Amino acid sequence: MKSNSQLIKSLGLIFTLLTASVGVKAQKVNSFTDPNSQEFWMLLAVSLFSLAIIVVLIMLIFLLSTLRQVLYKQMGMPEEARETFWQRFNKRFVSGDLLPVEREKEIMLDHAYDGIHELDNFMPPWLKYFFIGTIGFAVVYLLHYMVLDTGKLQMEEYEQELYEAKVEADARLALAKNNINEENAVMISDAAALEGAKAFYLANCAACHAQDGGGGVGPNLTDEYWIHGGTVGDVFKTIKYGVKEKGMIPWQDKMTPEQMQNMASYILLMQGTTPASPKDPQGEKMQSAPQVADSTATASL
Repeated sequence: MKSNSQLIKSLGLIFTLLTASVGVKAQKVNSFTDPNSQEFWMLLAVSLFSLAIIVVLIMLIFLLSTLRQVLYKQMGMPEEARETFWQRFNKRFVSGDLLPVEREKEIMLDHAYDGIHELDNFMPPWLKYFFIGTIGFAVVYLLHYMVLDTGKLQMEEYEQELYEAKVEADARLALAKNNINEENAVMISDAAALEGAKAFYLANCAACHAQDGGGGVGPNLTDEYWIHGGTVGDVFKTIKYGVKEKGMIPWQDKMTPEQMQNMASYILLMQGTTPASPKDPQGEKMQSAPQVADSTATASL
């Protein structure tokens, strides 16, 4: 019974390791306690399955132990000659043909060093089986990764993860760009983006505001006076919704949120420049000109 108790403890340890391994994975995503998450149900399923296996194994162990004791008793075998399941398992897979301490002289080799003698023991069965298992694993690994190409090597997995991370980053960036509005628009300093805004301005806005921003039908964009506000958010809003009473159309259906932010930044960077024929100031004077993170990266105005 003591051996059976030890085996039950071992099975309990296996159950703990199985559930803990899934629990660690669930903890990485902080959702193992959320009933709506996939990790929660995976952990629950593995736990219940492992528990069911352990219960069945314990029942089989006790059943086989009881049947063996009954057979031993029917055969008249003395109790001290009976071997438990764990004793037979230990003899076959753990200790093997190892001799007891009192018989070590039978396998003691002749040479000794510093009073230490070497014994001619056989390799323990568990180590032998483990060694055979490593050979089998190596063969399967070689076929899987090197011959059949059914698995990805570490470098291939790394490159795949980099690609997936880039796709996710691009998706997040695209979502962020599409969520730009007058509340969160910011000044940009990217030269390529500002050059694109300049080209769009010359093609669509210069007819009313002049190519150098000095104004015409529309107001002067180079001075410090603004009719509808002079922050990047104000200019973004003006571009987005237009000014119908002044004949300026809304551009929200013709420009992306990112393009409108770039255009607002480009227009604000016109402040302080000297147009050829500036229009008289209109609106209210702004206290300070907009600041750009990297003025050296802006487009040429």
